[in-house]
Amino acid sequence: MRSAETPHRVLTALRGRARRVAVLVGALLLLGTATAAAYWVASAQVQGTVEASTVGLVQELGPVGDAPSLSGTYTARAPALAGVVSLSNTGSRAATATLTVAARGGAVMDPTLSEAVQVAVAPVGNATECTPQRAMSTSVRGTPASGVTLDKVQVDPGQTVVVCVQTSLAAGDLAVHAGKQFEFTISSSLRYADGEQWTVQAEPLTVSQSIEKDRFEDLPRIEFGNSGNDPTVKWKAVDKGDLYRLSMAHESTPRDRVPFPSEADSQISVAQIVVHGETHKDLLQEFVDSDEDGDGLVRLYIETSKDGGQTWSLTAYAQLHISSKGNGGIKVKGS
Repeated sequence: MRSAETPHRVLTALRGRARRVAVLVGALLLLGTATAAAYWVASAQVQGTVEASTVGLVQELGPVGDAPSLSGTYTARAPALAGVVSLSNTGSRAATATLTVAARGGAVMDPTLSEAVQVAVAPVGNATECTPQRAMSTSVRGTPASGVTLDKVQVDPGQTVVVCVQTSLAAGDLAVHAGKQFEFTISSSLRYADGEQWTVQAEPLTVSQSIEKDRFEDLPRIEFGNSGNDPTVKWKAVDKGDLYRLSMAHESTPRDRVPFPSEADSQISVAQIVVHGETHKDLLQEFVDSDEDGDGLVRLYIETSKDGGQTWSLTAYAQLHISSKGNGGIKVKGS
């Protein structure tokens, strides 16, 4: 019996060991699969960290060709300035750009000047498209006093967007603010996603501007008397008795002088007659409008006679820029 049972027991034991071996092998196979999956997940995480997004912004301000830059001077002939701001996305993903023009905080200046300066901001294809005279139909407009913001401009990774900034002053404001200084800042940023860590800001740029002074100096206060509103009747200096006559010409045709009447029975300075004379404001505007160029630039000639009108000599020569309201500024070139 023992010899018969022994083979059975041995077989049973072998089968049981085989099952245990099979179970162990299956466990190892399952364990191997789980390890491979875990390793794959870990590898993907490492790879993702290596290729994480980066942010970066390079901001540059430059003049446009031969035209004056934003840091310039307003004149009667050039009452507008322009410059380009380039925003380069050095990050690894697309972003939206924002650019703001605002009066510089804490700057010592006339607050009314920051309200008078007109600003237009718009993206352009290249820097050559940005000139002081170019009309930008898609621009954002306003004044530095309230701030002008251009936003939602798409900038792809590695790309640069060019923004044109135009500033200008009306003729009347040029005269009012003659000789003054003005500063404003340009601030730019790129936003890649929600959250402060995904927004990068460039250091604000400071732009300094000025308004030409000499062109808007008033003529000396010389008193005149006249017996009638007639350009053929010469003015007479009240204090000296000298005769004076006034004529005007367009800047485009300086030799074509036109006599300009004085105010009747008045004693008034030349500057007041030309710039603020209510009586002849319409005549002044009519004269300016007759110029084909239509730029409002006028030459003023004042001649003096010391011998009762026999001979005349040029006493003062001035240049005016007259706005649509009949206001302007005068520069003296003479004594």
